[in-house]
Amino acid sequence: MNRDLQPDETLDDLLHGELKLIQNKDGYRYSVDALLLSSFALPFVGGADVLDMGTGAGVVALILAQRGRPRSVVGVELQKPLAALAKRNAALNPTTPRVEVIRGDACLLRLECGPGSFGVIVSNPPFHRSDSGMISPNMEKAFARHELAMSLKRWLHEAKKLLAPAGHLMIVFPADQQDRLAAAAAAVGLGLARRQYALDRPGGSKKLILVDLGMDPGPTEDLPDVPIETEQGRFSLDGYR
Repeated sequence: MNRDLQPDETLDDLLHGELKLIQNKDGYRYSVDALLLSSFALPFVGGADVLDMGTGAGVVALILAQRGRPRSVVGVELQKPLAALAKRNAALNPTTPRVEVIRGDACLLRLECGPGSFGVIVSNPPFHRSDSGMISPNMEKAFARHELAMSLKRWLHEAKKLLAPAGHLMIVFPADQQDRLAAAAAAVGLGLARRQYALDRPGGSKKLILVDLGMDPGPTEDLPDVPIETEQGRFSLDGYR
């Protein structure tokens, strides 16, 4: 496999070697956000048709296919180079089911798969408005962090169209922007079913929020906070190492 890597790529372990991941050295590389989102979603993906919306290199899609026993997993990615990378990663890892990668946006996917096609949708959407902060000159990083392709409200609107009536839309987002996320969700008719905070350290500050949104969510369930960093190491799906 190493001979197939480009000079600007790395081959990295995922889930402590259970999966392998090709990544660009200088592009957008996965972070703890993807692991937290995977852990949050795994209890709900069994037997479900799963969509990873904005799959990047395919990290979350691969983890859910490997660990969650879903019926199917689709990753959709707008950026052509990242979609190609996700397809290579799907081919590299013989998960059951295999991850299907589609290059395009959610609008295209709705035409291909039909509305209400997915029982679980996961996403790590861009969290900066297009007119805020420094936009990276690296396009992979820019599209991953800033709302260049569509606004957060539009992102949620398109996700809702693809979501089955009793489905779960699960998102990881900066905790200090949770009010903006809640307002955008309410504006498109989505409510909060579950919520969990990721702290920078045990007893520390809220760094990220994980939310489970639905069309008829009922009362909100608050899950115990999870620390990102401890003396034993960084958050892992298999505990701290």
